[in-house]
Amino acid sequence: MKGNYYLFVVILLAMACNTAIKQNSTENPTMKTFRLLAWLEGNWERKTARGSMHESWQRLNDSTLQGESYVLRGADTVSHERIALKINGNEIQYVPTVRDQNIGKVVFFTLKPITSDTFVFENLQHDFPQRILYWQQHRDSLHAAVEGMQGEKMRRELFVMAKKE
Repeated sequence: MKGNYYLFVVILLAMACNTAIKQNSTENPTMKTFRLLAWLEGNWERKTARGSMHESWQRLNDSTLQGESYVLRGADTVSHERIALKINGNEIQYVPTVRDQNIGKVVFFTLKPITSDTFVFENLQHDFPQRILYWQQHRDSLHAAVEGMQGEKMRRELFVMAKKE
């Protein structure tokens, strides 16, 4: 009788493991990619002689990260933007809203296929930037860049931030 009980328990465990493996293998690829962005969650800061840059991210749900980026010079906020990273159909989009820019219209940057540990969001129709990049070299660092053509010249700005505790 005891042997049958143990056999029953082993069979139940095997079935549960098999179900979990099937669920993971059939998961939406966009959702899998979106989860790779989870490292952004938290507060980040870059201090310079001219002020400090802050970026914070929090997860709203399984398909949306909400962010905020701002620059402080002394007690003055000199720039501010709200950002959403969200799944829209089969795409992941970076959606910034910057006060007094883009005539109040929302701008969408779409995640390009990932070929390395860098996430590239692109909108070639936007004036500047056309690409927004994020990557992590260390667990406590966030590297970001904005790049694209501005007039006749290629322009790139790099931002390296540290995780705030």
